[in-house]
Amino acid sequence: NTIAVYPDSEDQGVPDYWKATYGYLPATPASTPGANGMTLLQNYFAGLDPTNANIWLQVLQASQSGADQPFQASILGHTGRVYTLQRSTDELTGPMTWSDVASTATLTSDQTVILSDPSPPAVPKVFYRFKVTWP
Repeated sequence: NTIAVYPDSEDQGVPDYWKATYGYLPATPASTPGANGMTLLQNYFAGLDPTNANIWLQVLQASQSGADQPFQASILGHTGRVYTLQRSTDELTGPMTWSDVASTATLTSDQTVILSDPSPPAVPKVFYRFKVTWP
């Protein structure tokens, strides 16, 4: 097995080669916003082009047939990432606590990811989000 380690000049999680691919200098901070409004770190993890204002992490579909039915959402996933569907029933007025509902294995190719919450809680409001990680 081979493990590749890529230099990261500012040691904030975004390799220099990736920054150079999109025209950034190696010392550019990972917190720098790209043209799409996401930081370089967010773009790197999501597998997006930070120079394109028209591309962002996009939910393709989200649906639930009824209050006691499963919730399902899909997103375009990228190679080498793990996608987790998270749920919160907290109010939007304060900090939210998120629970993992379903996850993928590490993706081996770009593909549509469909994740479901088989038993959504019976409460008036449920919020969902995708968490993207790079193992």
